[in-house]
Amino acid sequence: MRELENVIRGAMAFAERDTIGPADLSINVAAAASENAPLGAASISSYEETAIRNALEQSSGNRRQAAKLLGISEATLYRRINQYNI
Repeated sequence: MRELENVIRGAMAFAERDTIGPADLSINVAAAASENAPLGAASISSYEETAIRNALEQSSGNRRQAAKLLGISEATLYRRINQYNI
């Protein structure tokens, strides 16, 4: 459940509208959602990595600001950066 919350928070951080939809999610997550299939770890990981890369780009590499955009702690961001070799 926590991972899903992070997916939604990340989508909200980068959404250009007041609502989010499948287009705001990564392709893998959007496909799983459209098929009413449970989100797999690979889909969530793919989305999470993309959201982190986008947050770092949007914050010009400022990790503190990127963590704030994603709604996660800096420690979690650092762990994910290492996990995904970003």
